[in-house]
Amino acid sequence: MKRFYLAALSIALLTIGCTESWDDHYAKSPEATVEETLWDQLLVQDNLSDFRAVLDSVKVMNGRKITHISYATLLQKQFFTVFAPVNGTFNKDSLLALCATYAGNDLVEKRFVMNHLTRTPYSYAAQIDKMARMLNGKYLPFRDESLAGASIVVGQSNILARNGLIHVVSAQVPYVLNIYESLMYLPQFESMGQYLFTYEKDSLDEITSVNAGLNQDGVIEYIDSVLIEKNELLNYFGFINSEDSAYRMVAPTKAGWDRAYAKASAYYNFAYIPGADSLKKYWTNFSLMKDLFFNWNLQDAPNDSLITMQYRERTPELHVFYKPFETGGILANARPLQTSNGLIYEVDEWPYDFEQVFFTPIVVEAEIEKNIHTLDKEKFKFYQRQKFADSISNDGYLSVFPIRNTDKPDITYNIPNTLSGKYDVCVVILPKTVYDPKTTDFKPLKFSARVNFNLANGTASSVTCRGKEGQNLSSFENDPYRVDTITLTTMTFPTCNYNQNKVTVQVRLQSVVTPKEMTRFSQDMYIDCFYLKPRQD
Repeated sequence: MKRFYLAALSIALLTIGCTESWDDHYAKSPEATVEETLWDQLLVQDNLSDFRAVLDSVKVMNGRKITHISYATLLQKQFFTVFAPVNGTFNKDSLLALCATYAGNDLVEKRFVMNHLTRTPYSYAAQIDKMARMLNGKYLPFRDESLAGASIVVGQSNILARNGLIHVVSAQVPYVLNIYESLMYLPQFESMGQYLFTYEKDSLDEITSVNAGLNQDGVIEYIDSVLIEKNELLNYFGFINSEDSAYRMVAPTKAGWDRAYAKASAYYNFAYIPGADSLKKYWTNFSLMKDLFFNWNLQDAPNDSLITMQYRERTPELHVFYKPFETGGILANARPLQTSNGLIYEVDEWPYDFEQVFFTPIVVEAEIEKNIHTLDKEKFKFYQRQKFADSISNDGYLSVFPIRNTDKPDITYNIPNTLSGKYDVCVVILPKTVYDPKTTDFKPLKFSARVNFNLANGTASSVTCRGKEGQNLSSFENDPYRVDTITLTTMTFPTCNYNQNKVTVQVRLQSVVTPKEMTRFSQDMYIDCFYLKPRQD
């Protein structure tokens, strides 16, 4: 798919031609001793006629709008350092043909013209060693008598004008894609690029737009709106479009991505939910892409382990990958691809196991009241208690007691964010000693369990829990002397309930102690949490 990358110019450039003060600000170098402008000086260089033709044709972009101002005009008014490529080092005719369209003009401006101009005054000396920030935001090495490998032409450097300097270079200054642009334009990353492209949106730049004041509803109206391009996905993935960044990425080829997508999409079967296909597409792509990016400034020892942009200290076991460059590591067979703002490690397959990134355990804390779906408060007392111990999840639990012995504790919890996959459904029951360390009552709890869920057609269904695969239990008993994780059932949910307001999966626990069993079993529940462990078998 052919796309043209439409990036925002700097605030300064966006106001070109709008005010006299702007022209005054950039009009003259403080060291200038000549009256000729940059354009005047370019006109007398015989080997720059091709470059002049392009500058005269390319119009300045003002956000999403194309102005009538050419770069030939701009070089007569504002300050620049110009790195001018000699004739025959680029395809002038192709660039001029592109300038005939809006999108083509935008492309030539950013990738060619702005890649040879900078606002910063850079004089040339043999020992220079700097990173030049070009007008398009790219940082290029100005060293070894060249700019990014384009050598300075002997005798044609430091050409002084009243509004800047010109250095003639022996080749076109190469435009290097950043990570974001690489995903958008390189064919081997087409599937990821299509997903990113879907979420590019125009956003009003309120700083450079001209407002007309408030309307009758008290809302600002604009008579000259400047739109800039943003991508909301980068709030999650990292600002991989920023030139002033240090990101790296592991990027599967299109074939590898498509194979992973075909498998992962099965976990996002929203079935009967309105917009199910769109939800599946979005969450499958998001889940596969979110762990591909690394902020290199956050890596303590990258040869030992890498943390992705999704890493959080509260779940240190997730989104961290050990020995990435060694055999079996996620980057063991990667092919490095240098970008302007980092490095892409190209791989043939999506590099992770599903359980490492999106098909992860679900923990529902019992002490958090909003997780409770149903509990009859007239029959049962319940207390949210705090207990600091490594063996207790989130340092809290819920205790439930019957008000009358004839009332059997019965509580149902919501289990959000389940995928359409296979899980071991577990509950963690605590011993009474968490509340009373001196207790001598070690009677176990006896209870039954059911799981409620929705079928693919949207109808409600449920299963009676029978324990682990191969078991056929009618009830469960906890070990009263320890923190006990009990597998209630192993099941595959037919539908996905990820990130939905209405939770369709619940687990119900109900005491089944009979009057004759009161001396052997307890009805008091000490529930730590529910734990759903993913299964891929």
